[in-house]
Amino acid sequence: MAVAHLLAAAVAGAQPSAERVRQAADSLLEALHARGYFNGAVVLGRRDEEIYARGFGAANVGAGVPFTPDTPADGGSIAKTFTAAAVLMLEDEGKLRLDDRVQRHIPEYPHAETRVRDLLTHSAGLPETEYDFFEGLIPADRVKTTAGFLDVLRERSVTPAFPSGMRFRYSSLGFDVAALLVERVSGRSWEAFLRASVFEPLGMRNTFLRPARLADWHGVRILSYRRAGDSLVLYDVFDNEGFYGGSNLYYSARDLHRWSRSFYTRPVLSPAVLARGLEAATLYDTAAKTGGRSALNLLSWYYHPRARRYHYPGSLQGFWGSVYRNEDRRYSIIYLSNNGMPQWLRPLLTRTLIDVMEGRRPAPIAPPTYAQLDTASASAAAGRYQVDRVGLVTLEARAGRLYVRIARGIEYPAVPVGDGQLYVPGLDVWIGFPAGREFRRLTWLSIYEISQGAREL
Repeated sequence: MAVAHLLAAAVAGAQPSAERVRQAADSLLEALHARGYFNGAVVLGRRDEEIYARGFGAANVGAGVPFTPDTPADGGSIAKTFTAAAVLMLEDEGKLRLDDRVQRHIPEYPHAETRVRDLLTHSAGLPETEYDFFEGLIPADRVKTTAGFLDVLRERSVTPAFPSGMRFRYSSLGFDVAALLVERVSGRSWEAFLRASVFEPLGMRNTFLRPARLADWHGVRILSYRRAGDSLVLYDVFDNEGFYGGSNLYYSARDLHRWSRSFYTRPVLSPAVLARGLEAATLYDTAAKTGGRSALNLLSWYYHPRARRYHYPGSLQGFWGSVYRNEDRRYSIIYLSNNGMPQWLRPLLTRTLIDVMEGRRPAPIAPPTYAQLDTASASAAAGRYQVDRVGLVTLEARAGRLYVRIARGIEYPAVPVGDGQLYVPGLDVWIGFPAGREFRRLTWLSIYEISQGAREL
């Protein structure tokens, strides 16, 4: 049965009651779980109240442990929102400035011109291949640390890919360096700083930094999977990861709700930090004469350009998580999944839960059919597209890869994620080309927009 039919009787009105939200959420999520699309936990909250919290499926299949709203799972890049907050807290205390050179606080950092703000705005020019860059350069059985990564960059005289602050290249390593900077400036470990400043004040009791070696895990470890027919196949995280800041935090959906709602109920961040964090970087490539405001603010949240809506996703292997809040309407949507949720579903689930929270009837959820896109066809997809409610979108192909730009704004590399889809970090947008159209149209999908674009001929 279509999800829209399941929700038709439950979703109506501008301000649905908590009971109607619960009925609509159950209808939606039970249907998705039955179809094998969703395994995990969802928490929905309005103001200071949790109005829906439920888990679906197993957190560890072999151990028979169910996934609940209190199950700590890998949140991937959601960790960046905490790292950015820690840096801005230290700036608020007068212990650093965002325009400080990183070397002032981390002398062994290899690039003299990089500023602290460049780490938080993905504009430091660190290796674009991220952790893959270090494969074979650090023994596989050795715990990998941020300090070790910096040693490799310095020993190999790796220069920035571009001048700091000029381009956007999504960088988890930059946030790892930011976490190291927090430790150097505060004199405490990154986790200890966050525990005292954020986790304990908010009652986040199921949030912790994972051990570097998986063998050191205490208790049952939550595992990630991917679907293979009707089964879940292990799709595990990586061992020997002793770096953090950009990822490697575990938290429950309920804890992430506490973090999200704090922004519009009882903030742990000072008014000065909140005001500073709303700022977005301005990146400008002087050679290409392109650039503009980043789609991420300094607290590392994607923001709506015309309303107080913020979100951030996180992904690692089979784990996927999403935190969304509407500060005008004062509600939050959080979910964590461990079954390799389909890429096309990730923005659609958030969009649908927004409809549930706001009393609208959601559109049906169904997998799209896109033309297959690979290195060879990247050039065929390149061009200029007029996208509804977005504007002129240019796709440029270089070395078999597509780069995305809106008007004359910042350029964002696109990442193939399967089934003909491209994901654009920095915009949090999925792009696909409807099958049979020979790249004459594209679909632009985010939690805010589902738009179509016609190619300019």
